[in-house]
Amino acid sequence: MAARVPHLAAVRAEATVRDEILPGIERERTAAPQQLRLAPTARSLIGTAV
Repeated sequence: MAARVPHLAAVRAEATVRDEILPGIERERTAAPQQLRLAPTARSLIGTAV
C-alpha cells in the first residue's frame, strides 16, 4: 500500500493524465448515472424457453 502513494503522485504529475484523463474521469464521476438497456441478440437465451 505504501508503494502506491508515490506511484499515484508520479501518474498524476504526467501532463497527459492531468490534462486529458483526469478531467474525463471527473466529468463521468459527477454526471448523472447512465441507464443501459439490454436487448436480446441472435445468440441470447432471453425470451426463449430453456
